[in-house]
Amino acid sequence: MVLLQAQGQQSCVGIQMTDITRRQGQPMNQVEGQYFASVVAENLPGMVAYWNSDLLCTYANHHYLSWFGRTPEQMQGIHMQDLLGQELFSRNIAYIKAVLKGVDQRFERTLVKANGDVAHTWAQYIAHTIDGVVQAGATGIDGK
Repeated sequence: MVLLQAQGQQSCVGIQMTDITRRQGQPMNQVEGQYFASVVAENLPGMVAYWNSDLLCTYANHHYLSWFGRTPEQMQGIHMQDLLGQELFSRNIAYIKAVLKGVDQRFERTLVKANGDVAHTWAQYIAHTIDGVVQAGATGIDGK
C-alpha cells in the first residue's frame, strides 16, 4: 500500500503483485483469457464495447452501459444502429464501414449522453482480424 499526499490531501494506492515465474511462456486458456480481457475492460477509464461483424453488441463495459443508460441484458445483441439512433449511426457509418474492412479508425465527436449531459469524446474503432478476415470491431471511447 502506498500513501500519497498532494496539496494536503491523502490518497491511497493499492498494488497487487503475483509471482508468475512458473507460468511464463504458458498461454492462457480461453476461460482465463476471457476473464483477463473482462478485468482489463472493466477497469479502463473509458467506454469499451465489442461488436460482431453484423454490428451486434457482444460486450459492453460498465462505462458504456452507464453512458447509454442500459443494462447488460439490454446491450447484449443490440444492433449498433438501434443503440446509436439513425442520426448518430449515419454520422459514424464511414468509420464503421472502414473498420469492417480492417482499417482502424480514430475520431473526435461531441455527443449527448442518455442523461442529457454533453460530452466531448475521442473514439477508436479497432478491427479484430483473424487470418485477414474481420471478425468484429471493438470500440473504445473516452468521453469527458
